[in-house]
Formats: sequence, structure tokens, C-alpha cells
Amino acid sequence: IAVNKKVEIGDCEIEFINSTHSIPETKFVALHSKEGTVLYTGDFKLDMHPTIGEKPDFKRLRKLNPKVMITDSTKAPEETKTPSEKVAVTMLQDFLLDENDEKKGIVTTTFASHIARIKTLLETADKMERIPILLGRSLCKYYGIALKLGIVNNGAKMVKRRNSIDKKFKDINKEKEKYLVITTGSQGEKEAVLSRIANKETPLLLNKKDTVLFSTSTIPHPINIANRYKLEAKLKMQKVRIIKDVHVSGHASKEDLREFLRIVKPENIVPTHGEYTMLASWAELGEEEGYTIEKDIFIRRNGQEVVIE
Repeated sequence: IAVNKKVEIGDCEIEFINSTHSIPETKFVALHSKEGTVLYTGDFKLDMHPTIGEKPDFKRLRKLNPKVMITDSTKAPEETKTPSEKVAVTMLQDFLLDENDEKKGIVTTTFASHIARIKTLLETADKMERIPILLGRSLCKYYGIALKLGIVNNGAKMVKRRNSIDKKFKDINKEKEKYLVITTGSQGEKEAVLSRIANKETPLLLNKKDTVLFSTSTIPHPINIANRYKLEAKLKMQKVRIIKDVHVSGHASKEDLREFLRIVKPENIVPTHGEYTMLASWAELGEEEGYTIEKDIFIRRNGQEVVIE
């Protein structure tokens, strides 16, 4: 489906508009009907310097005049702007090039779907003169799709299956300084590769000379927070050096949302995708910009309706 082209579905038309997020080719979705246009943002940020893909299409957004905007609220409480992915490139290169000592193992982890970040890790491995290797089913799946679609062209060894991963770890453990290991498990998922390393369930044995770098934040949910805490505790017991939060978010913060609101100028706002405090922060922002709660900005839980005349 072409960007900015409308597709008819029954009595409605759907249009996809360029957006930016941590996943390539993210789009805003505009649903055009005889009652008006509904803009669904999905997860997004306002990245004017993306490392993959196009910038958000502000020109088209200004012309939409949506009756309703259903919008991401994940970072609404954070009173700042979300940095560009280009900032993450600089951060990663600074940390990893400084860590590039002889006889040192380096394990990195990020979100499997964050293709731009994986691309940066592969490019940095080349500068470090290390062999990059992607380990884990989801990581290899997403990156393999990105390669097939031509979104990236940075090749790397990809190992999906548990037995094959353990076999590769035997080689890596003998010459850690030759590799940059990129794994699944940034959120402490039980069966992910990094959790297995922390549990000493693989032939790769880490020690105080080695570094584990998290190129993610922890998803702000109690389960994720608890799992990450356990993962880090196990790594610390092995005296591993941990570097956290070498990351920029894929979500718009409060001042980005303010800018977006002034560009789009929707008649009504429905914040979504967040805990109640995040939805409430969006509502407060709306009030600052002249909207009124329960008049033209609405907070609802899953399953509840908003009726707009």
C-alpha cells in the first residue's frame, strides 16, 4: 500500500502517513469516513534525523483536520523531548569503542524489532574490528525480514536455535575479544539468550573482565521491572560490568506531544497505550492547550466507549 494513498474499505478510506518509531516503516493511520477523519498514531516519536526511513510527514498531517486523534501516551509524563535515534548512535559508539579492550567479552542486547539499533551495533562492531553475531530466534527473525525487504544491507552471522547457539558459544568463549555478541533478553525474559547466560546455562562464561551493555530501557510494567532486576542481580553475582540505558526512546515525550498537537489540531483527543498516569498526563497537556476533559479529551480504559457527536 503506497504512503499517502487512500484505500477504500466499505464506506471508509484508510490512509497511511509517514511516522517514526523504533520499528522501520511505522505509519500514522487515518480513517476517513463521512462523519470525519480518525487519526490513529500508534507508537511514535518525532525524529527529524532518523537513521532508517523518512521523517514524519508534517505537511500531510497539517491538512488532515481529524475529528478524533487516538494517540500514544507512553512518555506523556516526561517533560522533555525525545532525542533522535542519531543520539543513540553516538552513545553506543562512545561506550563500545571505549570498552574494546583485548581479552574482553562484550555482550549487547536490544529490542529484537529495533532494526536501526541493530544496524548501529553491526556498524560499530566493524569499527571495533570484532565479528558481530546475532543470537536468538526473535532477533534473527526481525533482522532477516529487514534484510529481505532491503531496509538494511549489513550482513551478520545469525543463529536461532538453542543447540546451535550453545555450539557457537563454545567458540566465542575461547576468543571473546573477537566477537560482539548481540542477544535477545533485554527485559529479562526467562528463555531468552541473555537470561540463559546469566543463569550459566550456556558455554559462554562471563567474568569481571567482561561487559554486558543494555541498549534499551526497561518497559515500565511491574513484570518487566522485576525480571530485569533479577537478570541484573545474577550478572552482578558474576562480577560482570553492566552498562544500562544506552538508549533513546521510540515514544514521543510531553513536549513532542505538544508540538504534534499543535500540528494536527484534532477536534477530540483519546490518549491510549499507557497506564492511567500516562493517560492523565496527556489529558493535562490537552488542558494546557485549551482542551477540556470529558468535553473534547477523553480518558477510557480497555473496553469502554467514547461517543462523539
